[in-house]
Amino acid sequence: MKVLIVHNEYGKYSGEEAVVDKMAAMLGAEGVEVAQLRMSTAGSRDSLAGQARGFLHGIYSPSGVRAMRDALRRERPDVVNVHNLYPFISPAALRECRKAGVPVVMTIHNFRLICPTGLFMRDGGPCELCLDRHNEWGCVRHNCEHSLLKSVGYAARNAAARWRRDFFDCVDVFACITDFQRQKLIAYGYDPKKIVVIPNSVELLAGAEPLLGRRGAPTGRSADASLQAVPDGTTSRGETAIGERSSQSQSGSGSESGSGSGSITLRSCRSGCFRDLLRGCRASG
Repeated sequence: MKVLIVHNEYGKYSGEEAVVDKMAAMLGAEGVEVAQLRMSTAGSRDSLAGQARGFLHGIYSPSGVRAMRDALRRERPDVVNVHNLYPFISPAALRECRKAGVPVVMTIHNFRLICPTGLFMRDGGPCELCLDRHNEWGCVRHNCEHSLLKSVGYAARNAAARWRRDFFDCVDVFACITDFQRQKLIAYGYDPKKIVVIPNSVELLAGAEPLLGRRGAPTGRSADASLQAVPDGTTSRGETAIGERSSQSQSGSGSESGSGSGSITLRSCRSGCFRDLLRGCRASG
């Protein structure tokens, strides 16, 4: 099986980049052939021309659409795994996957599909106004990015994707990190049957003993660390890995540190489950 990982990198190395890099390595270790389409936002905000390009390409990126089309033709993947698309790939590129008949699995790192800033936060407090009203006007009205131009740009690109139904029509499976994300996507109108929850993996130092099967035991690590993937593809509680619901964490955005020397990976229902998820999408596609 071959997967094309698609990601628009942020200006600085972030948790999402760490997750993308780790997933590429983990899938490769699982026997999956991995190709990547990466673009970067680095340096684009340093000039007025770069900011204007980011504003416009977030709504529709001709270069991003073309890059997706070329990558699909060149790599001929069985499945596309999408992460961040803003601003230089843009959700419009998902149409190329649909045209090519290649199924899409989108990894959900935050709330950007339903909140222009992706954070569900405003002025230091929780805000779900755009979710409640099913539009992006609140981002502009409250200037959530503390820059009117930036707030308008973020709202406009989300509105354009919503009007075109890029995510609704072109993504086959949404892979959330937490059940909280899943609930919010459902509240916005996404099909529950297209949403699964696969927590992020975590790293342990060599020699550390994972507490398999002891849910809730103090590990000093993430709340999802109690969900361990075992060789037969089930969790330590004997449940099917794909579709596992982890309601312990209410955070929408997770991060992973890169693997270093002397460490082992606790897959936490991640690489094996994600591999099986991709294979399932390929079969159904």
